[in-house]
Amino acid sequence: MAASDSEYTALKRSLMGVGVAAALVVVVLLWSRCATPSTLYSGSVTVDPQQLLGPTNAVAAAERALQEWAPGSDPQLVEVAWRRGGRSIRVTADVDGSTVQVLVEDHGPNGWVVPHPPRPTEGLAPSSWWPLDDPPSAAATDGRWQTAVGFLDAWLTGGDTSRWTATEYHPPALATYYPDWRITGADPEFVPVPGTDPAVSVVTIEYEAATPGTATARIWRVHLAVAQDATGRWTITAVAHGPPTG
Repeated sequence: MAASDSEYTALKRSLMGVGVAAALVVVVLLWSRCATPSTLYSGSVTVDPQQLLGPTNAVAAAERALQEWAPGSDPQLVEVAWRRGGRSIRVTADVDGSTVQVLVEDHGPNGWVVPHPPRPTEGLAPSSWWPLDDPPSAAATDGRWQTAVGFLDAWLTGGDTSRWTATEYHPPALATYYPDWRITGADPEFVPVPGTDPAVSVVTIEYEAATPGTATARIWRVHLAVAQDATGRWTITAVAHGPPTG
């Protein structure tokens, strides 16, 4: 029995669909083979988006310098961090069991260069993220800031946080308390959380604290959600893992 024209048309469309899908797979595979390898870097990217190949070239320059500095070694990348607003990059690598850092600078037409020999470092530097500026003086008189700092002091030192928190909120328990701590930076803006009623703002604070019994102080960053309750009192409603999105 002969197939109808509609059946031939359906078969033709089906084969064309398979052909298009196969072509797309080939294109994706070719693109993945030719694409620039991904590069790990942290901090605020302030360079032109067209120059995002820069980090890859900078890391390549750093690896070449490390190999020349330690012939026969196979440097293993540990960290790449932006410095000076994207004009230089600090590369940390493991070279034969030793952690070293090398600074790579953008010299325009000369590309990325390594002006100084590598230097040893004891693990990662505390600036492996983009640090926050000093707290703005205007924040000190803001109820949200005062609540965030009051809560943080009680929370870190093992004190009573109920004065600073919403009635129904119980902050996560800390396994270790930090009797000595200090604020090192803060986001100058109280970031609003979209779609919240009452309105919630996030106060971001960086602080330095050492684990009791040790001499090593570390920088920590915390995001505190702050809102007013029915009486108008500013309260902590959450200790967030990151800034609000959306």
